[in-house]
Amino acid sequence: MSLFGFGKKTQIEEAPSAPSSLLSLSSPLEAGKVHEETVFYTMPAKFLTPEAPPFWTSGKIWAIVVVLAIGVVGAVYLLLASAKPPTANNASNTISSASPKPSTPESPAPSPTEPPSSLPLTNEPAAPAAPTEPSPNEPAPAAPPPAVQLPSSVDADADGLTDAEELLYGTSAAKPDSDGDGFADKQELTNGYNPAGSGRLLDSTLVKTYTSATKPQFSINYPSAWSVERSSEGEVIRFIASPDEFMSVDLQPNSENLFLLDWYKKIFTTADIAAVATETVGKHVGIFSPDRQTFYFIDSDNPAKVFVVSYNSGTKTELNYRTAFELLIGSITPAR
Repeated sequence: MSLFGFGKKTQIEEAPSAPSSLLSLSSPLEAGKVHEETVFYTMPAKFLTPEAPPFWTSGKIWAIVVVLAIGVVGAVYLLLASAKPPTANNASNTISSASPKPSTPESPAPSPTEPPSSLPLTNEPAAPAAPTEPSPNEPAPAAPPPAVQLPSSVDADADGLTDAEELLYGTSAAKPDSDGDGFADKQELTNGYNPAGSGRLLDSTLVKTYTSATKPQFSINYPSAWSVERSSEGEVIRFIASPDEFMSVDLQPNSENLFLLDWYKKIFTTADIAAVATETVGKHVGIFSPDRQTFYFIDSDNPAKVFVVSYNSGTKTELNYRTAFELLIGSITPAR
């Protein structure tokens, strides 16, 4: 009993003994004191909520990668499938080193209103375009005569007349000036004089004059030794010099009244016009063919016709009558 207890008893409660596990972790309890203790309780495992697994697992990541890869491949395929096929020009410029395999190229569907010109509308082969028929009054376009010029045959006295022409005009093949008048035989013939005697050539018996029945009408002088043939229509006249050689005169239509060079270009479409030049034979200005065996000219009073004078040499490799041919051209006189 305490001195100041006023006779009351104070019950001192004895603290319960601590568990041995706690005693080992705290200081010794002081006698007579009350201690409060915090007690932790652990819930049994079966009552605990299990921890949630992580969302981004490796399986999900691989699944997403696979889906994205499939999407990319599909997009590339759609782009390639919808791309336009290469044009014909690009395809023709590509050369494959491997042997080509037969395949049917895809082509865009033709427009219903304007089908491609390169694709036939039906399976039937396209009919070839009908050739343009020349006007019955116009000569058909043709290739110009060959450019090879045949040489003249032997000229023993080198006076410009072949030995065959010397015989034709009665001159000497051994003398350039057969009649000794101071003028060469060819010079006299070109100027219309008799090379074997005096006077004009027309007054001699060496040449004859032929008058055509054509329109326009014309006259022409030819060697007396030659014969004359005329076509049934009378449009073509032939002067026969030998079995292999003859001269012809033909009148070709020029319904558009073209200038000679324009007419020549229209008829001979492949001719090199830049190389074509006009020449004067007698009083006629015209064009020689490249082989110089055809001469073309237009009479100014009759522009609707073109005179075509030709030297037909057959299989000859030399020309016997080149000077006689030019004399024939120069003698043509259209009627006035």
